[in-house]
Amino acid sequence: MEVPVFRMMCKDHGEAKPCRICPHLSGKRVSGRGFNPAQSPDPDPKWAPVHEAWCDKCEFWYAMPKPAPDVFRFLTGGNVVVCEHCFELIRIGNERPGARPGWWERNEEKTG
Repeated sequence: MEVPVFRMMCKDHGEAKPCRICPHLSGKRVSGRGFNPAQSPDPDPKWAPVHEAWCDKCEFWYAMPKPAPDVFRFLTGGNVVVCEHCFELIRIGNERPGARPGWWERNEEKTG
């Protein structure tokens, strides 16, 4: 079953694909927090095509044994939805040298 890619309206970029980031990466002047793209699609089919990334602090907590990641997500308020263009600007300001590509980028390398 193919899931349609939905669109959103960004006040800065107009209509675009949505992406999800952790709340620590949201904001206009956020930089240097690390940018860790998801290494596999979300298991929920409606979110599977959406690109997702989080900061180094979240990466630390998400690597912990359960229930720590779930408690951390609850306490930080979960994900923030941004457009694909904002997502790339956030990446530029936060990605560290040698960062791993996201699952969607590895798929593009295989097909491209």
